[in-house]
Amino acid sequence: MSHSIKKNGSKDYLILVFVFFLLQSCILSSTDSDTDLGLKLTKDTEAPRIKILSPEDGDTIGGDLKIIFEVGDLSGLDYLELIVDDQAVESKKRKHEKAGEVESIDWNTRDLNGNVQIRLTGTDPFGNTGESDPVNISIRNLQFLNIYTEENSELRSNNVSKVHIDSQNRVYLNTEQGLHILDEDTWSYLDYYSLGLDGWATLTFYIDETDSIWVGSNNGIFKYRNGRFAKLDYPNGDRFHFNVSHIIKDKDGTIWLGTTTAGIFKFLDPDFIRAGGGIGDFPCYNCDGSNVPSNTSVNDMILNSDGYPVVAFKDGLYQFNGSEWIELNGSTQYHSLALDPNGTIWASKSNPIEYHFFNGPGDDNPEVSEIIGLPILFDDKGNKFFISYNLLLWYQSFGDEPNLIEYNTDNSMLPGTPNFMALGPDNTIWIPTNSGVAVVNYK
Repeated sequence: MSHSIKKNGSKDYLILVFVFFLLQSCILSSTDSDTDLGLKLTKDTEAPRIKILSPEDGDTIGGDLKIIFEVGDLSGLDYLELIVDDQAVESKKRKHEKAGEVESIDWNTRDLNGNVQIRLTGTDPFGNTGESDPVNISIRNLQFLNIYTEENSELRSNNVSKVHIDSQNRVYLNTEQGLHILDEDTWSYLDYYSLGLDGWATLTFYIDETDSIWVGSNNGIFKYRNGRFAKLDYPNGDRFHFNVSHIIKDKDGTIWLGTTTAGIFKFLDPDFIRAGGGIGDFPCYNCDGSNVPSNTSVNDMILNSDGYPVVAFKDGLYQFNGSEWIELNGSTQYHSLALDPNGTIWASKSNPIEYHFFNGPGDDNPEVSEIIGLPILFDDKGNKFFISYNLLLWYQSFGDEPNLIEYNTDNSMLPGTPNFMALGPDNTIWIPTNSGVAVVNYK
């Protein structure tokens, strides 16, 4: 009886050993293969198929780019590389995504400019490698060209409040002490105090189309001529002593002056030739019954697409049409104005901080932009540049949607807090700050 049991046990034991080795053989033979219960295991020998969905061929991009692609592979991707002009610039270990999924890889293009060709290569878990068709794109980014300070230039103060580029591409930089002029690589300097301002604080300056220099101060307006800043007063000799914070010349040659307390003035004779005529040649729009706010401050002033002034008063926004002033908004205080290439007026306000844009006289229901920034600058291609706190924002004009690029004091090397911008030659932007002037290039 016991012998029979032992015999049967040995037979069962041999069967178990046989099954064990059979299973082990199957497991070893299925290495690097797809497995399904009850199906024969086969190895994936097909190269991954990769298709770049965005950007598309011919697109212009910039900043931090997300490359979107689709994978066609039974086993997904194990490894992915971004190739730019035949050089690998980004690589990433991938999880085993399912075939057909839309994926993305991030690429920082901030240090690049120009035309490049990109493609993606991928490797699946079985070592098969495939690549996408190439995509040709253009990259446009800001590049910092120079930073001017007292330490590395002939600036006599790092606190630069405003910059202007004249018709000869000379750069004018305003500081408390005087006006610095950079003509290519040559610096010159006009000292306000020794050349006629006699200690009066300068609030603004303006270069007209003839490259004449005008300076607004807390004691009226001055014009640079014959080597000095000459104070300009009423034709009858009366003193014009208001704080001039804004100066602009319209297409008819009329000079408009914005003040901090007395509204807006104009005069018809740019040289103030004292030939009589009294105050009639120098109308005061807060005392002659005109339909603009009186005895108030001017926050900003620009020319509209017709070449006439648009003024942001403390008490509203008004536009001149060549003969009279038209109210655009009489209840909102706007701080900064800009004109885009389509002739639309952009006006910034606070509480909440936002931009309203007006499409012409009588537009009392302006659209609201979500862009936040002071000031704002447009070029003729529709690029928008903003300063928001310590950020320089660039909304690039290409594509269906603008591409936002942010540059702050850490990653852009801005020397200090920016407060103004001006377009210069060769796609440059000049940014004065309280710690020097930055010059950036964009394409």
